[in-house]
Amino acid sequence: ILEGSYTNVLYMEDSTLFYVDRCNNYLHGIMQDKVLETAEKIDGIKIESLMKGIPLVRIKEADEVMVCNSLMTVQNVRKIIRGDEVFTWGSSPSSDYLASVLRKELVH
Repeated sequence: ILEGSYTNVLYMEDSTLFYVDRCNNYLHGIMQDKVLETAEKIDGIKIESLMKGIPLVRIKEADEVMVCNSLMTVQNVRKIIRGDEVFTWGSSPSSDYLASVLRKELVH
């Protein structure tokens, strides 16, 4: 996975925020840049870029999956449908942690 239409995809796994490296995105995400800058300031969050997109197996195991763009800032992904496969992520304070913190910080 590289990106969605008008959105960049990011995910959290074990306190690390993963994103597709800027040079590999067709969409240069202005909001993604702001999200990454904001996430760098949050204690305990590491940031890692992926050079060849997000492998499906990694996103299936993610703690939190997010999309971002300038219209909606950061939103959690609840479900991805791929043919007959359905991947879901629940809604709880721990699974929505980073997106909620980022939304609060980006609004100010």
